[in-house]
Amino acid sequence: MTTKFLDRLSQDLTKLLECGDGYDTIIYSGEGSDTGNRIFRAHSAILRFRSSYFYEELQDLALGQKKFKEIYKKNIPADVCEILLRYMYGGVISFDNIDALIVFNVMIIADEWSLVELANYLEIFLYETSTKWLWSNIALVYHASFSKSENFHTLRQFCTNIITERPEALFDTTDFESLPEDIVTSVINRSDLNVEESKKWDCIIKWGIAQNQTKLPNNPDQWTEVDFYRLKATLHNLLPHIRFTRFSNEEIFNKIRPFQQILEPAVWMNIMQRFEEPVNNCISFPSQTQHNLHRNITGPLSHLNSSSFSTIITIEHVVQIATWIDRKFSTYDISNIPYDFKLLLRGSEHGYKSKTFHDICDTVSRTVLVLKVAGTEEILGGYNPLKWNVNAQDKPDKITKKDSWSRTKDSFIFSLTPKNLENPSGKKINDNYVLSRVQNPGYAFYYSAKWGPNFGNNDLRMTNNFKKSKGTGCRQVNYEKPIRKSTEPFMIDEYEIFQICPRT
Repeated sequence: MTTKFLDRLSQDLTKLLECGDGYDTIIYSGEGSDTGNRIFRAHSAILRFRSSYFYEELQDLALGQKKFKEIYKKNIPADVCEILLRYMYGGVISFDNIDALIVFNVMIIADEWSLVELANYLEIFLYETSTKWLWSNIALVYHASFSKSENFHTLRQFCTNIITERPEALFDTTDFESLPEDIVTSVINRSDLNVEESKKWDCIIKWGIAQNQTKLPNNPDQWTEVDFYRLKATLHNLLPHIRFTRFSNEEIFNKIRPFQQILEPAVWMNIMQRFEEPVNNCISFPSQTQHNLHRNITGPLSHLNSSSFSTIITIEHVVQIATWIDRKFSTYDISNIPYDFKLLLRGSEHGYKSKTFHDICDTVSRTVLVLKVAGTEEILGGYNPLKWNVNAQDKPDKITKKDSWSRTKDSFIFSLTPKNLENPSGKKINDNYVLSRVQNPGYAFYYSAKWGPNFGNNDLRMTNNFKKSKGTGCRQVNYEKPIRKSTEPFMIDEYEIFQICPRT
């Protein structure tokens, strides 16, 4: 006959935990928790033989390499740590009047500490007694059951049933934004979700914005290029899991279009083609929406296709210049350049004297110069974000014509591949472009009423009567690199000035 006196054993071992006599281990827990910091004096022999986790953690004490050890578990609330230690010493646990969140946290740490018996018990306990809490905290439970442990089979199945049947229970909770990327990916990549594809899109956009440490405006129209780039980088691994063929045309316009900059150009062009030739299972746009989408996609290009747009550069050049202006990491797609290029001056129509240039352009900011070198087919140019005459007022009769330097870090000069140049190497055409940004911002431009556009005083300079004399030249001084191999002055065939206007 065997008699077990386990109750008294449990009580005595619990007293040992409470008094700490003969302890050789200190556990610090609870930093930042509502219950404050706690210090627990424990005994390595009990911890090691109750938990395989502590068996390894306290191995150096068992081998005599140390006589005392401190363990920091400040991420574990003190009340959770106390419940676990009381279980390890006395084999007793009570959850009377204890919040379900504490029970959940005890379960998570019990699994981490390899207290399998306790972790399994608490999983069933939560499932049977706290279904409402589990439902309300589905994001937290999903994360724990799918990524923190392979042991919570009951909770994993519970989450799967909810998410496949009612995915909004997860998507609409604020906790969704705190989920790690791999969990979000596993959710949106499920083929059994009962949810529209556009809802997945909404959720990953919301999640991606939440990962950004900078507070973003609610309206994407107010975002900077950097804001879009950060979101694109954040969602890099999630976007391939969105099936854009399942969006209606209305959803493309209302949901995808505002964020089109985070998509690869080929993806956006694919979406545009679907808009132009809708598939049978897609809803067609109402006529006004269809008009708006065309306007937003192709609006800025309508005037670029005409022969009057430019006699020097092509639409492809415009795309590259716009990309440089915004310092984009990838080239704009033709369909979504954010600017209109408004022609201000053309030499063959307005004349080639410096006075003409100043009369038309001195008070205008954000301009692009392009010119064609006589006899070489070279195309050179530059971008000026400032007024050419920084001393100028908006009224011509108040202009002060004083020689002066202009400071900016955003200007640049460039060389473009001629539009009719053969390219037998097979390289991308923009591989032949040269971009040279200002390296001495205090000397970005030099203004003189006697000269024309003057980047860096020598880097790209046009003196009076550009057409008839060799008054234009390039010699690298204040910009990063030369844009022309020769430093000899040259004549031009044509030049144009465009004002860069935000697309409306």
